[in-house]
Amino acid sequence: MPEFEVAAGLPSPRFDGVWNKLSPDVRRSYFFLTNFDVTEFDDALAIAKRGGFDRILILQNSWTRATGHYEVNTKSFPDGLPQLADTIKRFQDAGFKTGFHFLAASIYPPDSYLIPIPDERLVYGVETQLAEAVAADATFIPTVAAPDTFPKEDGGYVGLGCVLRIGDELITYTNLKTDAPFGFEGCRRGHLGTKATGHPKDARIRHLTRAYGYHRIDLDTDLLQEIAAHFAKVADACKIDMMYFDGAELLQGEHWYYNAKLQKAFYDAVENKNMLMQGSSYAPYSWHQLARAASADGHGDLKGYLDQRSPWIANGIPHNAMPQDIGWYYAYDVNSTIDMYEYVLLATLAYDSSMSLQVSVKAAHQHPFTGEILDKIHRFEELRLSERITPELREKIKINPQLGGKKPEEIAESFVHLRKEYRLLGEPGKERLQRVVYAPWQKITTPDDAAWDVEIPEDLGAVRVGFNVHLLPESGEKTLVDPFVEIDGTRIALKATLSAGQYVFQWPGEATRLYGPQKDASLLPESDGELKELAPGCYRVRFGAAGQLPYRVRLTFQPAESIDIPYCGIDRVF
Repeated sequence: MPEFEVAAGLPSPRFDGVWNKLSPDVRRSYFFLTNFDVTEFDDALAIAKRGGFDRILILQNSWTRATGHYEVNTKSFPDGLPQLADTIKRFQDAGFKTGFHFLAASIYPPDSYLIPIPDERLVYGVETQLAEAVAADATFIPTVAAPDTFPKEDGGYVGLGCVLRIGDELITYTNLKTDAPFGFEGCRRGHLGTKATGHPKDARIRHLTRAYGYHRIDLDTDLLQEIAAHFAKVADACKIDMMYFDGAELLQGEHWYYNAKLQKAFYDAVENKNMLMQGSSYAPYSWHQLARAASADGHGDLKGYLDQRSPWIANGIPHNAMPQDIGWYYAYDVNSTIDMYEYVLLATLAYDSSMSLQVSVKAAHQHPFTGEILDKIHRFEELRLSERITPELREKIKINPQLGGKKPEEIAESFVHLRKEYRLLGEPGKERLQRVVYAPWQKITTPDDAAWDVEIPEDLGAVRVGFNVHLLPESGEKTLVDPFVEIDGTRIALKATLSAGQYVFQWPGEATRLYGPQKDASLLPESDGELKELAPGCYRVRFGAAGQLPYRVRLTFQPAESIDIPYCGIDRVF
């Protein structure tokens, strides 16, 4: 394929002389740094080092004021482009490749392609005419015919929007009036800072279309090359090593054509033709530019999100000979626990795929598991790149295909029993994957909630029991003291005091850990009591503590199943 690309004059990027899809670079995970400013450099660098990442990708709104002209965001980099370029160089001098995330097809306000006068080279849709003249403050815009081809509603993030253009003014509407007198109701004038003005009868009314919350470049005009040149000015000055084409799906026509046209324009504009280019979609031509593709934006129920998209990871990407990246997994939600990230990391082993942690410095400081998340990413990355994960082992830990395509809430309600989870245990070179089953969280808001039934299914066999406790952030100044759990008449009592937002994780045979924001986990004194192995069956659970509500509790079950990872004499890869 690389020989064909060269012979045919197609893009054929290479990293250090190696064709992009065969380069070791495409197997490395990266840090997706969001809401970043120059004052956070040291903290961001520390996160990247601890996670063992290969490169740092910076979110669009951190480095640019708005897409279109791609002026540098001076709130993040007060000295503009020189300071942005210097910051990128500092990351590179510390050993990290760097890149820019951007929505390549987008024009965001306050860019001057939108305001004060919208450019004619944006993507417009259906149109009609004014039935009569309107004043600058009119909230009803009358039309000569029923505007039933215009969007009925905004549609949110993936909607086409309810934005009209009349003359040089942008106007939003809330309702279509499709019976006489026809028109647009609930209009707000001077949208995005354009000037509200009167318009004469028969004036042209156009729908200014939208995708992913932004307005779009008409890719059949020279605006595409103009905007690509604006991007390249910044990218070249910063000597970036990566471009991430986000949102290159909802374009103005056939994806196979416009996706390639969009991405090729930016490829043509930048000096470095050998940077790592990535996106969540590609077409037959843009396939040659991209080094890998991703299923991105993991948020909320991270396990359910990954399960839902697993068919694309298992089949869609590799069947097109495209290296895969499991994508971005958010670490903003303080209620997302370490096992969610371990589930994602297990998938990196199963599918031999990179991943990315998406978080800001501020959010990382607030998340109670940040240190352990980064340590696990580093450890899983070393293990995956050591080539110790055999094809047979990968098959054992792949996501059950029956979970694919189902919504996370559907999985949680009816199909979670199909999910197999493991913890990575053991010292380097002697690791094993220990099967674990996480019972649902039991939220306790009244004393009546503190007792419930659990069932250990027959197929697990006898299990060892642990438990996790979380004093919810809404507890305020309250504390939870010396929590305990009692099952089948046996109690495990912990010597611990939890403040709001903190967690305690107790695993059988391991030191109990207290997790909270701003610091690494601390070890707690040995617990009183230990649960014996529980055979399959139904058990009554009772939880208690000295302290206030609300909090949540869950049990963990470790069956005998454990998978040893073969050792090949390699302890560290990087």
